[in-house]
Amino acid sequence: MRYSDVEILKDKYGRRYYKGVKYPRIYPEDSDVYIITSYGDSLDVISYDYYNTVEDYWIIAIANNLPGDTRFIEPGTQLRIPSNISRIKEDFKKINNIK
Repeated sequence: MRYSDVEILKDKYGRRYYKGVKYPRIYPEDSDVYIITSYGDSLDVISYDYYNTVEDYWIIAIANNLPGDTRFIEPGTQLRIPSNISRIKEDFKKINNIK
């Protein structure tokens, strides 16, 4: 998700903030990849390794029910890496009314 895609709102004092976003449910698929994390693994690096961009780390976090502030993953953790990210991104856009 790019914040440039999220609507910017203003409060009554003129302060700007991002509109809250909703994330889609990410159901397991047969084509998903499962990995066991190693020391030093982080969601942004794993995202780059599998999706060629660090920006899609949130897909891995949502698919694995990780807290929003998680970046580093405990070594030995099994993670599911969803493979159909284009559908997931489209679902994200639909539920957040992003064009």
